[in-house]
Amino acid sequence: MVIPKPNKPDDTVAKAYRVITLLNCLGNVVEKVAGKAIAEQCDRRQLLHDGQFGCRKRRSAIGAVGRLMKLVEEAWGRGNTAAVLLMDVKGSFPHVAKGNLIKRMEEMEFKADLVRWVESFMEERKVIMSTDGKEGDSMDVEIGVPQGSPVSTVLCVVYLSGLFGRVEEKENECGSEGISFVDDVSWVVEGEDVGECTQRLEGCAREAQIWAKENAIQFDIENTEAILFTRKRCNQQSKIKAKIRVGRHEVQYNQEATRWLGVWLDSMLTLNDYTKKIFTKARRAQNRVRCLMNVRGLNLEACQRIQIAAVQAVALYGAEVWWKGQKNGAQEVKMILNEQGTRITGGFCTTPQGALMYDAGQRAANAILNN
Repeated sequence: MVIPKPNKPDDTVAKAYRVITLLNCLGNVVEKVAGKAIAEQCDRRQLLHDGQFGCRKRRSAIGAVGRLMKLVEEAWGRGNTAAVLLMDVKGSFPHVAKGNLIKRMEEMEFKADLVRWVESFMEERKVIMSTDGKEGDSMDVEIGVPQGSPVSTVLCVVYLSGLFGRVEEKENECGSEGISFVDDVSWVVEGEDVGECTQRLEGCAREAQIWAKENAIQFDIENTEAILFTRKRCNQQSKIKAKIRVGRHEVQYNQEATRWLGVWLDSMLTLNDYTKKIFTKARRAQNRVRCLMNVRGLNLEACQRIQIAAVQAVALYGAEVWWKGQKNGAQEVKMILNEQGTRITGGFCTTPQGALMYDAGQRAANAILNN
């Protein structure tokens, strides 16, 4: 099924749409079991690169952001400047080559049964495109894994696992480190100045593109971004002029905060822009939920569940990386929780907050943030 991606300015180009594979329920169960077996073997035998996040237990998108921030702060501790090149694999799922994937699994010494299952999974597949309820002709599919299948994500992670060792081995003297969340790849380097960081990032990009060409994938150069993390004022002017050569293109360091895995990162890692955005987004979600509750007349339990899922989840996303005991952050969360308590219980604004929070089943802002 072809569905449009949100917030795309031009709906006449193919990349403005996402192809989702709808499979039968029994097939999904089998694929989920196989995907879990592959993921467990990867974790148990440590087959994947340590910087690969996504489709792995206790390794979330926020964990990847936290790791990046830790590397930057360690570079600052050594008196250096850090830089990151953000690269996105173009059409990662549709470009997984069967032969290369099987070869990679054999190199990683997966169990023979799992290798044979994956080989069978990628054979004799057909697809019918459906757009606005209209179905096209059946076509043979010889490459790629179906986006929407429970096993596809872990297969994509396994397929890309060879990239990180290749780049880090070739650029070992640069001290580069790769961090990824499925197909969102970043290269972190450090240097004494902007020029040294730029040179090292160019080396990472060069080796990454060589590996990509050998494995039948491409990086989306248009979406490639770079961030320079520095506390030195002397680097600000050099940052404006510096350009990173990625293939035939040149990428400049972003002057404003950059969004990666849902978190807006600024050059000083204050995350002030990010917290402003998420609290604004949470208040908008609060307003939408309030309208829904007024119209539908939800019961107490339903009100509590929808407030937690639709509002708290937004306000607290990424709190692990930005919460450091700031009074203003706690105050923002407290105001959102107080509003939630009022909406859940139907109480008055003048109701004592302690009683209101107790009746609504809410915890204090500091207790939630510190947990």
